[in-house]
Amino acid sequence: PSARMERIASILSTSAPSKPIFVGLQEVTPPLSRSLFPLLRSEGYETVSQDIPENSYGCSVAVLTCAVGGAEIIASGFLPYSRTIMGRGLVWVHAKLGGTGNDSREVLFGTTHLESFMRNYPRPGQTYDGAKERESQILEAKDFVQSFMSKRAGIKAAFITGDLNWDDERKRSAGIDRPLLSVLDGDGRDSKWVDAWREAWPNAEGYTYDSRVNPMLEVTFEEDLTDALPAFPENCM
Repeated sequence: PSARMERIASILSTSAPSKPIFVGLQEVTPPLSRSLFPLLRSEGYETVSQDIPENSYGCSVAVLTCAVGGAEIIASGFLPYSRTIMGRGLVWVHAKLGGTGNDSREVLFGTTHLESFMRNYPRPGQTYDGAKERESQILEAKDFVQSFMSKRAGIKAAFITGDLNWDDERKRSAGIDRPLLSVLDGDGRDSKWVDAWREAWPNAEGYTYDSRVNPMLEVTFEEDLTDALPAFPENCM
């Protein structure tokens, strides 16, 4: 829709104080990509995407490459998850940030859409909650990131972004997912992962939706944080 394209353009426009270097996108449909990707190119972005069937959706990463202080893409790809019924995976980009020689920095940026809830599956009246699949997927993404970094000493930080569908922060009841950072750090055995939002704004809740005011959401969570930004290692901020 043209209104949505205008909103995206305003975020990425040159009139903004600073343009984001990386933009993680989820639920990108082929019709949306045909409108969105040319817009992104006009704003200096190069897009990396998984293969998306015409009647489905997937993830993409936009990288600001045509600007001072932008990034140079070194490598990119798509990691399909081994445990998914929804074609989920991690779109990743290995990039060098602005500067030359000792002033340049390499990062690994990824975006993902973890397994979703699905009502009336596999049978009417049953619910597929995807909790075991989400945990398997985030660990698969973590293992990929850490293995990738271990082979490339120049990478100083890695980020996993996206729609994680993670249900671990309800205020009035326990969610169905274990705490995200506990899963990532092996319950304390590996504490190099942090929530970049919490590190940067420790006093801000950072909720990304409120089901009470969003008519598109059928769930009853008051608020929840699904778009987390785990970062690795600890000193990446």
